[in-house]
Amino acid sequence: MKDAFGGTFMLNILLIFFVIFICFMTVAISITRTFRIKNNVINIIERNDVTDKSDSGLKSKVINYLDSINYYYDDNYTSLVRHCNQQQQSDKFNGLVKGYINGVCLVPEGTNDDYYYKVYSYIVIDFPFFHLGTFIPIGGESKKLS
Repeated sequence: MKDAFGGTFMLNILLIFFVIFICFMTVAISITRTFRIKNNVINIIERNDVTDKSDSGLKSKVINYLDSINYYYDDNYTSLVRHCNQQQQSDKFNGLVKGYINGVCLVPEGTNDDYYYKVYSYIVIDFPFFHLGTFIPIGGESKKLS
């Protein structure tokens, strides 16, 4: 009887470590994906020629990129939209792309002549049936655009 109990105990310990390892790998992959998305959106912004300070297809390029990698959080994630709206300084950048776009927040900052973008992508922690709305913003900045 002693051996049967010891084998069950070891199996339970092994399963616990396996579950912890799976959770750790899931978090690591989510963080890596979020950083990659943020960096790629910043690269799209820097490669896009926005000398006329208007949309110039930047929004559509960002949307196409996010659709191609299946990264999409709609406006039902009100906590993400609220965080993005809190990051906006003012309406002094009329005509520039800004705001919440499919799970990424674009915030222009600086002056009208010398500005840059702050980009936020989000790690969303959402459990089925609970919908806690917990998120971790991952932010970065583009180089100065003129």
